[in-house]
Amino acid sequence: MFIMNELNLPPNPGVEYFFSTVNRIFRLAGFFGKKLVHYEIQKRGLVNWDFQDEKSCTQWHFILDTDNVSSGRGFLKNADSTIQMKPATFNALLLNKTDFITARLTGGIRMVGDPNYVVLVSYFVKNFHKSRQATGLKGFFRRRFADKVLKKFENN
Repeated sequence: MFIMNELNLPPNPGVEYFFSTVNRIFRLAGFFGKKLVHYEIQKRGLVNWDFQDEKSCTQWHFILDTDNVSSGRGFLKNADSTIQMKPATFNALLLNKTDFITARLTGGIRMVGDPNYVVLVSYFVKNFHKSRQATGLKGFFRRRFADKVLKKFENN
C-alpha cells in the first residue's frame, strides 16, 4: 500500500530533483539499473527514504526485486527498512563535507527496520561523487546533473 506525505510540507527541491532523476534513470536503464544496485546490495526488499526538516518533507521508496529496481514518491506500507535523514545531511554527504560513517554514527542517518539497506545511501553518494568528476561527453551530462542537484540545495 502506498502512503503519501502526511505532514503537508513541500518536498525539498534538491532531494526531489535527485530522486526523480534517479527514478527516470532506473526506468530507462531497466536491467542495467537493477545490476547497478544489486552489485551493492544483493537482496530483495522494499526500502523507504524519509528526508524531513522543519521546512520540507520528501519521501521516496525503492522496490528491489530480482528482475528490476523501481522507485517512486511516497512510502510503501510494510517496507523492510526506512532510511531517515535531514535534507541538510544528504546535502553534506553529496558535497563531501561529511562522510557516510560519521553521519551514521552521529545519528545523521537513522534506520528503522533491516539495517542492511543503509548501504544504499553509500551507493548513491559514491556514484554522485563519481558524477561530479566524470569526463567526456557522458561525463558532461553527469556533471550537469550533479551541479543542478547542488544548485537546488543552495536555493532552498
